Amino acid sequence: LRSHRGNERLIDFGDSALANNVVLYFPLTTGQPSLWVSNNGSSSFITAPDPLPLNQWVHLAAVFTSPGGAAGTGSIFTNGVLAVSGSVKTPANVTRPSPLVGRSNTSSDKLADFRIDNLRIWSVARTAQQLAEGMNNVYAAGTAGLLAQFQFSEEDGTTANSSGVALDSSGNGRTMTLFNTTILPNKLTRPRFVETTAWVGQRLAPPVGESASTLDLSYLAGSINQTYGAAHSVT
Repeated sequence: LRSHRGNERLIDFGDSALANNVVLYFPLTTGQPSLWVSNNGSSSFITAPDPLPLNQWVHLAAVFTSPGGAAGTGSIFTNGVLAVSGSVKTPANVTRPSPLVGRSNTSSDKLADFRIDNLRIWSVARTAQQLAEGMNNVYAAGTAGLLAQFQFSEEDGTTANSSGVALDSSGNGRTMTLFNTTILPNKLTRPRFVETTAWVGQRLAPPVGESASTLDLSYLAGSINQTYGAAHSVT
C-alpha cells in the first residue's frame, strides 16, 4: 500500500455496482482494511482497527466461514495474525460476472494505490495456521481448495515482449485480463504485482531489506465467474 486514499478496492466481486458484491477494501483515508458483503443492497462489514503501513510488504487475508445461515464470521489477518473478526452476511449463492481486482464496480470510487505480488482465491476457509505457514508460498497446481493463483509473472506464450493477461497457476485456467497495462518482458523474474493506478501488472523489486510476500485474501469468494459457496478463501 503506497497511500491512503479512502474507498479503495483491493477486490470487488459483484454483478453490478451495489448488488451481491463481496469486497476487500480500504474505506477510510486512515488505511484500515475492511471486508464488506452486500446482498441486493443490504450490507454488513468488518474493519480492522489498525491501518496497513505504507510502502511495506504486508500479507493480507480475509476469511469467511458460515454455518449455513443468513450470517457467518468474517476475519481479516495481517501477516498471519488475526486483526479483526465479526459477524457479516452470508454472500448470496450467485454467479458474479464482474470480479474486479484493483478497481470498484462503482465507477466513482478511487483506484487504489497498492501493489500485489500474488493473489490467491480458495474454495475453503483457510485457518490462521495455514495463513501464517503459507503466506510466502507459491502453491502447486492442483492444490486442494485452490481456485485461482495469480503470480503476475507467467509467460502467456503469445508474445516475447509483454502479456495482456495474468495466468492462473492453480491449474484451473481462470485467466485474468489486464487493463491499461501488461506484464512486462522477462516474465519469469519474480516478483510481479498489481498496481491499481494502472489496474494490474508491472514489475517490482521488493524494498531493500525485505523479501517479496504474497497478498493473501482468504474469504468467501469463488473466483472469476464462479458461484460462491459457504466457506471460501482469497489468498
